Amino acid sequence: MSRTRAYPEWHLASSLAEATWRAFQGAAVVAGGVDLGERLGLVRRAPRSIVCIRGLAELRRLDVRPDGLCIGTLVTLQELAQSPLVLERFPALARAAGLAATPAVREVATVGGNLMQYPRCWQLRTEGRPCRRSGAGRCRSDGSWRADGALFDRRACASAHPSSLAPVLIALGARAEAHSVSGLVRVPLDRLYPPRRSSAGRPVCTTPADILTCIHLRWPAPGEVTFFDARRTGDAVTAAVAGSVEVRDQVVEAARIVLGGVAPSPWRARAAEARLLGARLCPAALRDAIHAELAIAAAPAGSTAKARDLQAAALTALRAGEGVS
Repeated sequence: MSRTRAYPEWHLASSLAEATWRAFQGAAVVAGGVDLGERLGLVRRAPRSIVCIRGLAELRRLDVRPDGLCIGTLVTLQELAQSPLVLERFPALARAAGLAATPAVREVATVGGNLMQYPRCWQLRTEGRPCRRSGAGRCRSDGSWRADGALFDRRACASAHPSSLAPVLIALGARAEAHSVSGLVRVPLDRLYPPRRSSAGRPVCTTPADILTCIHLRWPAPGEVTFFDARRTGDAVTAAVAGSVEVRDQVVEAARIVLGGVAPSPWRARAAEARLLGARLCPAALRDAIHAELAIAAAPAGSTAKARDLQAAALTALRAGEGVS
């Protein structure tokens, strides 16, 4: 039986206060509208009401602060990729923004939209397929595999988070600021995402009514090396490697490695981090570290290509980001 799709109500917010109030009432928050275009085609995911925050100029700034950089969530991916300050101080982040989607999409897609987008999952986005996020109780992927599927933590959900910015921002220790009718909340960026085996269907701050307004990055420390590389299918990242490591005398003393496109949330690669400690920093060492992480993956049949993509990204990430040989 066919179902009638009603057009959602559209509201253009004139202030952050108005936007947070409408979000509290259940409106979906949009800026560039890139992800919204796909969601409107899904009966079970199409919002009934929309509030557009694109006109809020205070959220489209790069603010230099004594302790770091505040990136407004309405900054576009193209603006982030081309910012001289970001290119100089956070080259891995500039690279992640420049590798996202296509040039036309980067002109309108925002930092907040990239972080808060819905998974590009065939179970979620195909009408009639059972999906845990639609109340089916569990993911019934039937062992099927696609390039947008997960390698890690597949038991509850087979989708992979497609953000290109989230892995590198988490590796850099970024913090998020969000506003709601209850006020301002500040949390580590990795807390935006549902815990493993959560039934939540999208990134969260404290409630779905929160509006992400700023991402705060501390200035890089002396001896800190950052890197990023990714592989894409179409305009979606399907395998990404991001990292921030502290190096002394070419030896890794501390490491934060985050993988993208391989799990329902950005994946903190603890096994890879442990393998890197005490090693000389070079592309081969990072490749071996990713291999150690892949050894714990519950990878389904047919996923070998994605594993190869991760290792290939590791080989090029350091050369692209910091020139380490």
